[in-house]
Amino acid sequence: MPIRVRSLLLAIALLALTPASAFAEWRRAESPNFIVYSDGSERTLREYTAKLERFDGLMRRALGGGPQTEIRKLPVYLVNDGRALRVALPHLPNGIDGYYSTSDNDTFAILVRGRSDDILLHEYVHHFMAGTATAGTRGG
Repeated sequence: MPIRVRSLLLAIALLALTPASAFAEWRRAESPNFIVYSDGSERTLREYTAKLERFDGLMRRALGGGPQTEIRKLPVYLVNDGRALRVALPHLPNGIDGYYSTSDNDTFAILVRGRSDDILLHEYVHHFMAGTATAGTRGG
């Protein structure tokens, strides 16, 4: 399935969880390495986005990675609860609070907001390591 179609379907599934009167509540934050979507507060959205950027900088300093100019920004979807997560990804069992997916067609992370910041960082490590391995195979 093409990346745009999959992203659109994921967005529709997430929006379907929200009453029509609350559609305007979804927010978007963009930083050098991430595009983060959330139906939570603006403050929380900014905090998550800043935390991801700080963690990315830490990973690059620790592992010697340069800027990821060839890899697109990672879309991160922050949802309110496990029910919202499983509407977007029905195959996930109960008790899962975060999920990272990468394929030739799409890459994204979806997380239950506020449940555990460790999950957010854990899911990003998958993305970072995949990008580092890919960059290494291209000679850079």
